[in-house]
Amino acid sequence: MKELTSRQKKSLEMKRRIHDIFCQLMIENEGDVTVKDICTAAGISVGSFYNLFDSKEAVTAQLYESQSKVLAQRVYPEDPDERILAVLEDVLEISIEKGTQYLKMAAVYEAEHTSSIVRSSYDGQIFTSTTAEIIIEALEQGQSTGQYHFSKPAWYYSDMMIFMFRSILLFWQINNGNFDAKSHLRSYTETILSILRGEKGADR
Repeated sequence: MKELTSRQKKSLEMKRRIHDIFCQLMIENEGDVTVKDICTAAGISVGSFYNLFDSKEAVTAQLYESQSKVLAQRVYPEDPDERILAVLEDVLEISIEKGTQYLKMAAVYEAEHTSSIVRSSYDGQIFTSTTAEIIIEALEQGQSTGQYHFSKPAWYYSDMMIFMFRSILLFWQINNGNFDAKSHLRSYTETILSILRGEKGADR
């Protein structure tokens, strides 16, 4: 891998600083954050901001990308059950750390940029992400060893788990964080996995 130049390193560090400040301001100002607010807190000019990002929504997009890279680089348990639980809990923790206001903005961004989220007819995998890839790989591994029994493709069950995950995260947001999201996530995920272990391939 080619080593970054000092200028590239400085740019990368500033992007990370803007990411952190953006999330912090989203929490402190309950979502009411402007580019000027970000620049003031970061100690940079508005021009410098626009050299790095097209808009504050572009910061959201890069946060999505960086989150995916973090997940892709992590080493998860070999056991499929444990791996699925671990990656979902990781995503939950990362999401909650950013706060409810950021998540609301992220949900709007995703709806506007991922047409598959709002399909009127269900004709295939909806959630394509690093999280989905890890879950699907774990499900397929479990299926190959006889741990799970499927009547539908692995991506179908992955979508089911991510829908469940997002419902829990939404409920956490609606209750302003006063909801034990982690314990509910673990309980529901374990229930789904238990069903998959007991399913005998009957068409459902």
